[in-house]
Amino acid sequence: EAAEEAAEEAAGRAAGAMVASAGDALTLAEAEAGRLAEISAQLEAAAAAAGSGLPDLAPHREHLRRRIASLQRRKRLCGPSGAMSAILPLCDGFLGISMSSEALGAMLKAFEQYMPAPHRDFLDDVRRRPLRPLIVRLREAARRAGSGVGSSGGGSPASLSATADTGGPHVSPSPGGGRGGGGRDRGAGAVGGGSGGGGGGSGG
Repeated sequence: EAAEEAAEEAAGRAAGAMVASAGDALTLAEAEAGRLAEISAQLEAAAAAAGSGLPDLAPHREHLRRRIASLQRRKRLCGPSGAMSAILPLCDGFLGISMSSEALGAMLKAFEQYMPAPHRDFLDDVRRRPLRPLIVRLREAARRAGSGVGSSGGGSPASLSATADTGGPHVSPSPGGGRGGGGRDRGAGAVGGGSGGGGGGSGG
């Protein structure tokens, strides 16, 4: 029950942050539209004054045109698929999955800068409390008790594989959307004493 309440509270905070972020974006768009209308009016006035005997306003008109072009330029922001969803990074952080590709890892870190701040804070909290240490303690306790529980790793490897397979297409660097799961180091979150294949079985 406590976990469910915490999850509901976190979801509420995330939803509130998304609403606030959308409101901020709308306010910014309205402000830019107002500036565009104001500068356009100034350009029209400067153009009407041309040939009226007033000082040459050509440099000023060119300056206004450049400002208008700047305001009308499209802005592109990057972010993970699913409208900058934090769900996949959350699964990675909870299971201890890391990126074996430095390029993809750097790309995902850049994506996170476009997330609402509460989303990033929540991800940081989860990454500081991954599941792996708990699984390791449970397996060690079972080993000492001689129950043999967890000798096969339980559901941990399956969870790692499922998460990596699900997230693969979302982090693929290829334009065609090919599977990019190879960049996600499933072994980084693997549990067990072996050295594990894939260069990450003993990683943390």
